[in-house]
Amino acid sequence: MDFIYSIIIPHKNIPKLLQRCLDSIPERDDVQVIIVDDNSDPAIVDFEHFPGLQRKNTIVVFDKSSKGAGHARNIGIEHSNSKWLIFADADDFFNYCIDECLDKYKDASEDVIYFFANSLDSVTYVNNNRGGAVNNQLERYMSDNESNEWLVRYESGCYRKISHQI
Repeated sequence: MDFIYSIIIPHKNIPKLLQRCLDSIPERDDVQVIIVDDNSDPAIVDFEHFPGLQRKNTIVVFDKSSKGAGHARNIGIEHSNSKWLIFADADDFFNYCIDECLDKYKDASEDVIYFFANSLDSVTYVNNNRGGAVNNQLERYMSDNESNEWLVRYESGCYRKISHQI
């Protein structure tokens, strides 16, 4: 295991937003970034100057199968070499506290760690409630773990015990 974290990012046809996502990820020796491009259109994406190609600890995989983001994430998992997996979409970006979170959880014993979502409009950066449903599930789970465990096991796609959220 060479890294503590692998951040897996599926991408299709939004190179400027992918670059913004990459700019929000600190370049650290313990962080690997894996970008899987899902058959982007060459009329939209400049493959010679693809975001991440020159970035430290970054793998860029060009997949031509057009099987979607889930398939791209699975390809990213195959290329990961780390203890923890972090999934982001190409239009996401990380909060200013990402370094602190990475330091805090690198030695955690849990299988999965969930974070409350905060969501901003991509253009105006004004708060919106896109993460509301996820946050409601986490709040219900935290209020009564046993009765609401199904929320994190089946509604969110997670099948293992989660830790406390920040």
